[in-house]
Amino acid sequence: VGTVARWTVTGNVGDTTEGATTGSHSAALSAGGNSQGDALSQRFFTAVNQVYMLDFDAGIFGIPDTGANLQLQVQVIGGTTVLDQTVTPPVAGTNDPSSVQFQHYHYVFTANSTTTTLKFTGVGLNNTNADQVLDTVSVTAAPTPTPPPCTSSATG
Repeated sequence: VGTVARWTVTGNVGDTTEGATTGSHSAALSAGGNSQGDALSQRFFTAVNQVYMLDFDAGIFGIPDTGANLQLQVQVIGGTTVLDQTVTPPVAGTNDPSSVQFQHYHYVFTANSTTTTLKFTGVGLNNTNADQVLDTVSVTAAPTPTPPPCTSSATG
């Protein structure tokens, strides 16, 4: 707990083997305790007014306590907050990493700064026996549409 390669960690977040959609490791928020507000963030360079696509997979490892609603807040922050969503990953109710159910999430945002921060924050208590698991995070520039070919004809 406390380290995820190439990410800034706040609180109880760790590189774990609690299920993954690629490879064998993922990041678990609220790892090892009943907590919320645990966060994983990363800064990267962007081009102002460029459209980007954010993709990631999330699920719940373990068995949440009765009444728990474990969620992930996803934020993209440049000059201002350009994306702020809270998602509820699926709960399989299992401690078997190969049985964790992941849902894929896809968002589109337009950068408003040359440096942007992507932040995932764990929301919801009663997670002593369950963790929000995050995997396969990617941010890519959206392709620029190609204009259609010119079809004008001149006769003369």
